[in-house]
Amino acid sequence: MREKEAGTLEQLMVTPITSGELVLAKILPMGIIKMAGLVVGVSIAVFVFHVPVRGSLPLFFVLSTLIFFAAMGIGVYLATLARNMQQVLLLSFFVLFPVMFLSGTLVPIENTPPALQYMSYLSPLRYYMDIAFGVFLKGVGLEVLWPQAVALAVFSLMIFSLSIARFRRRWFRVLAPGRHE
Repeated sequence: MREKEAGTLEQLMVTPITSGELVLAKILPMGIIKMAGLVVGVSIAVFVFHVPVRGSLPLFFVLSTLIFFAAMGIGVYLATLARNMQQVLLLSFFVLFPVMFLSGTLVPIENTPPALQYMSYLSPLRYYMDIAFGVFLKGVGLEVLWPQAVALAVFSLMIFSLSIARFRRRWFRVLAPGRHE
């Protein structure tokens, strides 16, 4: 998105990289930053607030990458819909607030109307909250949380695949066929 606003997208389009390499270059640093932030957050929870870790931290970090992929997929998809960063910010407000509301982080899912309870299955954060509470606070493993992990993995794969496909169609359609595929 910044490349489009800065006028450097054309420069990227004539470089000898594939669209997959471009997307990887855009999301890999963000994934590393997200993981570093998660390490900081877990460290603060454990060492400052003395929250006991009852489950496997490696499992927690591995399953956390699934929500990171979902978030990055949503971000890439929104960037393909918008014309500038302001539109992305507005779109993200209208997408991310319902995702958070339907996850049970603000209001327990059981306390919402039945229609919203069914809609909560469309929120990837719902599955991650079950995973986070289950691994971090309850000490359960993948043998209990596999349905949430599979659902989050499927959701992440779907939204990430859709966003990458839309990204390729939107930004590389002007190039010769097959050049950046």
